[in-house]
Amino acid sequence: MEKSIDKKIIEKIAAMGLLAALMVIVWAWPALAQSFDAETAENGIVRIVVYDDPQKCCAIGSGFVLNDQGFVGTNWHVVASPDSGGPYANGFVLASGSTQQYPFSVLWMDAELDLAIIRVGSGFNRPQLPLTDQLPKKGGDVFALGFPGGADPRLGGPAVDATVTAGVLGRIYEGTWKGTAAFTVLQHSAHTNPGNSGGPLFDACGRVIGVNTQAALIRVVKADGSLARVPRATGIFWSSQITVLMQKMRENNVAFQPITAACQVETLGKDVEARRQAQAAQRRLVEQQQAIERTEGVIRQVREQIEEVEIRAGKAEARAGEAEEKVRSITTQLIIWGPIFAILLIVTFVLALRKPRQQAIRVYKEYSQRVSRRVNRPTGDQAAADSGLSLAGFDASGDPVRVSILAADMSSGDGVIIGRSSELSHIVISGQGVSRRQARISIARGRILVEDLNSTNGTFLNGRRLSPYKPAEIRPGDQLAFGKTELSVNKL
Repeated sequence: MEKSIDKKIIEKIAAMGLLAALMVIVWAWPALAQSFDAETAENGIVRIVVYDDPQKCCAIGSGFVLNDQGFVGTNWHVVASPDSGGPYANGFVLASGSTQQYPFSVLWMDAELDLAIIRVGSGFNRPQLPLTDQLPKKGGDVFALGFPGGADPRLGGPAVDATVTAGVLGRIYEGTWKGTAAFTVLQHSAHTNPGNSGGPLFDACGRVIGVNTQAALIRVVKADGSLARVPRATGIFWSSQITVLMQKMRENNVAFQPITAACQVETLGKDVEARRQAQAAQRRLVEQQQAIERTEGVIRQVREQIEEVEIRAGKAEARAGEAEEKVRSITTQLIIWGPIFAILLIVTFVLALRKPRQQAIRVYKEYSQRVSRRVNRPTGDQAAADSGLSLAGFDASGDPVRVSILAADMSSGDGVIIGRSSELSHIVISGQGVSRRQARISIARGRILVEDLNSTNGTFLNGRRLSPYKPAEIRPGDQLAFGKTELSVNKL
């Protein structure tokens, strides 16, 4: 009863926070109108798709049109293969709003600058984006456009149109991505995610001032050994100033005409007081967002405490279930082997009376081996669980997930625990909605079982939500879902 009350309180707090945020946004919106035209800018945005092996999933990034000759700017790490260090073997671009694929070739790429210039094949006709070396003042409005993988729908394929986010220019400094090449770096708060790399950063007049490159992320290791990136901080994103790419365009004879005039942002009716009101509303919006983040932090702490209590209760229940299973196993063994040993004893006694002792011992051993082979022969279900399982699919960010679980691991101890906590789980899945200790996969009596460990968002088997601590049998071909991570079950 206490756990259900806690969850209701948490849901009310979250709902109040979201309502407050919406009220502030609606109130502040009329005063924050900008001259940036996202629909016009989107015409010069492309999604870049690259891969080495046609049989394997691809990598994605963003880019933007530099001139009317088909040249596109992007990041080095978007088009560079991690296997060879050079360009990917295959690749194409998709213009925003279109599904037509255009092949491309890499004209120039630099790992230290993390920049690249590619040229799209014939038939590609997209308007170029204006480039400028004029930066807004610190705190000025900026906008990011690109194709973050997390924005793609779970069903129906990738998003066709680009995603726009807004923020402010946080600071301007000289820095590096790696190596020794120093250049101007723009820190801003326009949210970018994996897939935004190589996309443009705009000023309020719709001119490109930077190339989106990095966010404040940390890397975690998935169960299959691959790396995943998760946020380390909020509101911190980096772009290289467009002047860095401009210099390389000049060196590679890529034509362009930079804009040198300063951006004149439109205000409401050219009214200075209206501008001040808009800035004050924006400050209030930031303060409200900070308050929401603090509230979300408290909610996360409460949820973690509830999960810890549930974990302790689940462990106690699991130990009780294991003890009960051991008792059943011993009872079953007694039922199976008791009569057999009784028969063997009788046979041995009779033979001892009628034949020499050595012959009786030989008969006993031979008969025991025949019985043992008959009793220990694995059933069909046990044979299916001999090798193990392979779980494959995608997490909430669209990143591929593949997990291999051996039968020996599922059969030993508590089985295999899956969750997002490396301390509480054997296999770590960091997808959205996955609890710190999500589910257990084990083998009992030749059957492979999955058991939800009272997770927050539930464990689903073929679309059906499992009751906590009630194991259900899984077979190759089934579908498992942990939060927003969806996996197919196959035999190793």
